Amino acid sequence: MKRLSKASQKRWAALTVVLFAVAISICIYIARLQQYADWQMANGVVLQVERYTTGGKSPGSKRHHRIDYAYTVSGVGYTASDSYAGYDSDFAAGDQVEIWYDPGKPSLASFHKPHPGLDPYVPYFFAAPLVLGLLGRGRKTAQRKRRTRRKGSSA
Repeated sequence: MKRLSKASQKRWAALTVVLFAVAISICIYIARLQQYADWQMANGVVLQVERYTTGGKSPGSKRHHRIDYAYTVSGVGYTASDSYAGYDSDFAAGDQVEIWYDPGKPSLASFHKPHPGLDPYVPYFFAAPLVLGLLGRGRKTAQRKRRTRRKGSSA
């Protein structure tokens, strides 16, 4: 059986890392979907919207807002709040809104229908440096070998 070159071994290792990251990402996505599958909607009311900016007036400053809301589940009242960054809200105190809550623990709520969000992308943040390290290191080694060959042939 033919043995793979070092470069091919590194490519296979990088591909394995990527496939592993994809598999973990899919598992996280499915787990988050299942976690939120039972969440139900309740009618709520906005209590307060707090708008603020971080970073002062610099170009890198970001707008944030926090929405405090109240909702009722099976005759029991709850209050909660969610914070958001990067966009503004059209909501004002007194607005009627839909609130999503966990029926197993009604105090857990969300102003928007929950979804997996960015969690499934976390494995890629770990895989990217590994893959770049594997592929980049191979490229540097090949460049060094070429330079040494050139120096050896010119002597």
